[in-house]
Amino acid sequence: MSAVTTDGLDFLTIPPPAKLHTATVIWIHGLGDTGRGMASFVRVLSRYYACNHIKWILPHAPTRWVTGCKIAMPSWFDLYSFDIPNRPEDETGLFNAVGQINDLINAEIESGIPPHRIVVGGLSQGAGLAVLTGLATERKLAGIFVLSGYIPLRGKAESICKPLFPSIPLFFAHGTADMQINYQFACDAAETFASQLRLPFHLSEPSLSKTPLLESDLIGLRFHSYQGMGHTISEMELEDLRLWIAAVLPKQGSSSMCAVF
Repeated sequence: MSAVTTDGLDFLTIPPPAKLHTATVIWIHGLGDTGRGMASFVRVLSRYYACNHIKWILPHAPTRWVTGCKIAMPSWFDLYSFDIPNRPEDETGLFNAVGQINDLINAEIESGIPPHRIVVGGLSQGAGLAVLTGLATERKLAGIFVLSGYIPLRGKAESICKPLFPSIPLFFAHGTADMQINYQFACDAAETFASQLRLPFHLSEPSLSKTPLLESDLIGLRFHSYQGMGHTISEMELEDLRLWIAAVLPKQGSSSMCAVF
């Protein structure tokens, strides 16, 4: 693991265990955290053969004033309140953060990793940023994952959406006991979002280890529910995320349905 700075944005990189790097995942942390907070989850995923060709980039949010907390802390954009369904949003801050994540995507492309071999995802606030990055990016990414997250600028999704976004696989995961981002709100918002953008919507509770992914399952938005899970990452959720990442970023020359070990 190494620390890097580019154009003012600090991040950690965790190189692939395999000698050949053929795919990249950019994992965006939540409010008040840093990229280091995601590193333990990445180490679990990296030890699997199906993910050992992946480089992981864990960016750190800049420290800024967060209105809803009345304190400065690491945050990708301002949060005016924690009433997610009704609050006004920091649109300027959101799109500035999208630009920072796009800089990381561009750097990977310049290094030789094509956009269809890059996944962007995140936890909580970072998940919202990942969704908006996918919506506003002019590239066909390999996928977007959203863990205990929400969709920012929901009322503008159709106008923000770029032509290639509907073809990007979306993995949403949420706990039914989440006290920070209400489960039913998150599920309903994801279904409405999918409907607005004419995406297939799949509501899934069983683990992917019990219902293996087919290539047709990667089309549209998959919303995975985890009974009793709060605003965190569970072992089952991490396992499902591993299987989904292995499917959208298979080892080159492999079927997406084979990369499960």
